[in-house]
Amino acid sequence: MLQTDSDGEHLGGTITLGDRVTISDGVIIASYGGTITVEPNVYLGPYCVLYGHGGLTIGRNTMIGAHTVIIPANHSFDRTDVPMNMQPIRKQGIIIAEDVWIGARCCILDGVRIEKGAVIGAGAVVTKDVVGADTIAFGVPASASRNRHSGLVTRYPSTRDKCANKIENEAASEKTT
Repeated sequence: MLQTDSDGEHLGGTITLGDRVTISDGVIIASYGGTITVEPNVYLGPYCVLYGHGGLTIGRNTMIGAHTVIIPANHSFDRTDVPMNMQPIRKQGIIIAEDVWIGARCCILDGVRIEKGAVIGAGAVVTKDVVGADTIAFGVPASASRNRHSGLVTRYPSTRDKCANKIENEAASEKTT
């Protein structure tokens, strides 16, 4: 569904779809006064939600899994003397480069750039840029795990990894004493 108005109010903005864009059942594309550009040969899985508040660009040959939500805007909540729904909306925009695969049920938040060839694991919440071509990122919040070609691990160790390493190191030092 291409949504150009809501509750009887015209939203404005523009929606541009390239050739061979597949829009599955239940997809919502709403500009909310901003721009949405979907380049050629993009797949939008069932029940995806794409908003355009701060600008959204999706590069060619990208696949977006079912139930993914992409929101190029965020509510301000800095002031406690003003209700959050009365505070301004921040609009930085989102850029998704070409040949990106975003798994099912991901959430891509305002201000993010996802570089060419990236893979975003199912269920990830992307809150900051996915830097480097062909990077694989997943988790909540999403973090880079490795590169598609080199296999090089690019993520920082998780708390679980650090605990496992500490236990291994302690066990090794006990054996030597």
